[in-house]
Amino acid sequence: MREPLWVYVWWLVVNEVMCYLELDFLCSAVKIRERRYFFMWLTTGGILTAAAVRYQLSGMFIFMILLFIVFARVFLKIHWKDMTAPVAVLFTAYTIVEGESAVLLSLISTNLKLDYYGTIVQILASALSALIFFLILQLIRRRYSAAWNRLVSPYLYILLLPCICFILIVRCSLRLDSSAFEKYLASFGIEMSFAVLFCMFLSASIFFLILEIFCKMIALTEKEKEAALLSEQMAVQKNYIEEARKRNDRYASFLHDIDNHLLILSGLLKEERFKEAEAYAENLHTDKESLDIFVSTGNAVLDILLKEKLGYAEQCGIETACSVQIPEDFCVDDMDLCVIFSNIMDNAVCACRKSGKTGQTLNIWTKIRTRFLLIEGENTVDSPPDGEIKEGTGLGNIRNTAEKYQGLVETELENGIFRISVLLCLDQKAARE
Repeated sequence: MREPLWVYVWWLVVNEVMCYLELDFLCSAVKIRERRYFFMWLTTGGILTAAAVRYQLSGMFIFMILLFIVFARVFLKIHWKDMTAPVAVLFTAYTIVEGESAVLLSLISTNLKLDYYGTIVQILASALSALIFFLILQLIRRRYSAAWNRLVSPYLYILLLPCICFILIVRCSLRLDSSAFEKYLASFGIEMSFAVLFCMFLSASIFFLILEIFCKMIALTEKEKEAALLSEQMAVQKNYIEEARKRNDRYASFLHDIDNHLLILSGLLKEERFKEAEAYAENLHTDKESLDIFVSTGNAVLDILLKEKLGYAEQCGIETACSVQIPEDFCVDDMDLCVIFSNIMDNAVCACRKSGKTGQTLNIWTKIRTRFLLIEGENTVDSPPDGEIKEGTGLGNIRNTAEKYQGLVETELENGIFRISVLLCLDQKAARE
């Protein structure tokens, strides 16, 4: 019996919704906000759906996958390796939903006399399938998509091979791409249909388990890289502190001998040995050039660090301001302080230098709130096009260090000013260990 026109329109609408969900999921997974090509994809999907319905075409699934991949690569400029995991997950979920819907609908239509209501049941089943597909994609997007934006070893993609196996097994065993799949499913008995539904449910559970393992492996790999980078940075900071201590000794030596230098210079002037006095004064000025910035935070190591960082910033033409105080009774490890302050300063200087504009500023200060130490910094920066702050290794190291003191890190970008706030809780015994 020929279906009425509105039924075909409904199938077209449902398939358009599915096409939209597929492309929206991929764009969300790879962090692309481009929407101008959505209409093109929906139009293409609508034409193919209308052709498949009109001419009873079968086996369109593989063709749609290939077309989807080519479309994402050509128009959205998504790299192959970036779309591998999302596409595998996307069409595995689609196949599982389609398979369960087909078996369930066949079970109902075969064992119940629906007559005219059969069309209504099909429409409701297709709407339910679209809703379940949407909910599954939302769950995957919220729980797992963050892991796909990280650099992944090619070997981890081996974990996605079962997704391909699921697609092949489900589609071949249920003959979903065959024009006679309805008759084939109708030949199943009640027990066989329930057994297939159970197997589909089991496959879905295994699919989510594999997805969980895949994302956990990515997260562990990322943490290992961050730990290695942090360890390397700590080693560099340790060497830097050692060198800084030596420079501080020279500073102390200079201050200790300044009276003798002035006596010598006064004697040369009294004896009218002006050229020698001028040369001596120039040598003193040269020795003092690296000591022009005065920083007194209450922590000797941090004094050296900030003096060097602020001096470098001013050499780069950046206007600086520093108001940092670390009370003596605050038990913060010197290395932890160096990690926090050095990363704040390095990121700020790097952002100011990248800008290339005049009038760049860098301010850093601290506030004491009972047993809390608040470290704040702000600097001028060129606002990114998307308005989002991309967290790098430096900011990640600050977060890791703050966690040792049960602390928090907040960042804000507004009107070309980047602000960072680091709150350290100094009552924790773990902070002193």
